[in-house]
Amino acid sequence: MNVHIRRKKSPKSDKITISLEIYKGYTKNDDGKIKANRETQKLDYFLYANPNTPTKTSHNKEVEKKIEAINRNQILHIYRECEKLVWEI
Repeated sequence: MNVHIRRKKSPKSDKITISLEIYKGYTKNDDGKIKANRETQKLDYFLYANPNTPTKTSHNKEVEKKIEAINRNQILHIYRECEKLVWEI
């Protein structure tokens, strides 16, 4: 499993929305086409695309730290869940 931070710029505003994307592998259908199994968790944080004031710049730095912490916690959670499955076998 992989966890990625996805950033998407809003076309109407100067903000970037943030979500976590958890890749859980893939499946193949009968035709041989591959479909990725992903779970997306939208976060309640945003970044300014063009931080032109010190307030916006500090906001972006604080949010980046929070997002990285959330990402690390999610990776640890997945690791612990996998560890539990190994010990149950």
